Amino acid sequence: MKTPANISRLIAIKILGQPLSETEQQQLDAWLKASKANVALFNQIKSLQATSQILELEQEAYGQKMAERFRRKITPPHEKPNQRKHLYAWLGSVAAVVTLLILSVTLYKTSYPEAEPLKKTAHVIQPGKTGAVLTLANGESIQLNQNNKQVKKLIDSIYVEDDRQTKPAKPEFHTLSIPAGEEFFCQLDDNTSVWLNSQTELRFPKKFGKDERKVYLKGEAFFEVTKDNNRPFIVSMTQGDIKVYGTRFNITNYAESPLAAVLVEGSIGFTTPEGKETKIKPSEKLTYEQEKGIITVCTVDTSIYTAWVDHLFIFNGQPLEEIMTTLSRWYNFKVSFASDDIRHIRLSGQLYRHEDIRILLNSYERTTGLRFEIEDRHILITK
Repeated sequence: MKTPANISRLIAIKILGQPLSETEQQQLDAWLKASKANVALFNQIKSLQATSQILELEQEAYGQKMAERFRRKITPPHEKPNQRKHLYAWLGSVAAVVTLLILSVTLYKTSYPEAEPLKKTAHVIQPGKTGAVLTLANGESIQLNQNNKQVKKLIDSIYVEDDRQTKPAKPEFHTLSIPAGEEFFCQLDDNTSVWLNSQTELRFPKKFGKDERKVYLKGEAFFEVTKDNNRPFIVSMTQGDIKVYGTRFNITNYAESPLAAVLVEGSIGFTTPEGKETKIKPSEKLTYEQEKGIITVCTVDTSIYTAWVDHLFIFNGQPLEEIMTTLSRWYNFKVSFASDDIRHIRLSGQLYRHEDIRILLNSYERTTGLRFEIEDRHILITK
């Protein structure tokens, strides 16, 4: 008999000593009473060495320790308290999530011992890292990593070394290019913070002018714009411009998908090349299909679209092709589908960006019957 999908979750909660609701307890009791095999499986899971280790970590406040460890490692000093609160809440549940994962895989393997999630000989696809290429206005290129994030100071030092005494007639633009499998954070001349996702390009001046602050974007970036009533901040793209009025927002501008802007707080307005402006409010997403000339605005959960800034992937009923495209930018792999119908299967899931991608792929195999075959940096998806 197939194990109900939520039983592993109930067992995880039970083993961690957390209370179940009356309905949840009835569901677990009914599953245990259904057969002696289920009781044996429950006892087997409780006795697992891995589960015991997780329980021990949970008792030692593992979640809180992990939260503090990651706070020191990945939280920029300028990050706002509400962002840290969101990160702590997620990290605080790490032990429970890991336990749930162990139980889920164990239930599947015990119920279906003949099934083998992913090829044992598969190569491990490594997650991305911090990095970028800075191309100066003079054509010089510099490889950046997590140790030299202060782009402003770096550019200043190079200009001093060049001993440039004369100012150019027009603002000189520098370019930050983020390769596949990398991400980068920087602050601009006005202290605006920008998180740049994989396969992204940002052109920006060393110093903004007196009338406006303008940058050029391809790819995906999250902006936290410093307010300046006298100089509007503008993000320019081939599809149009986004005018910012002091705010936090995410822009997705990849070639294979429509332009999308998600507003977390503040106010922004998108203007097409024809001059039509559409403003959106916090918790709204604007999508622009340039070929059709269609602009749509809808209310969304902004955390889904900004999760990558907190080093998370969150998918909520998205087509598998879209999910794999998003993952491929960070893990830097190619994907193939055995049939077109597989591309349109809608799935949900969460994954920490620095974890093994197979954690998520294993869960998809277990729940959908799909197979993800990894060979070097290529993933073939079959039924």
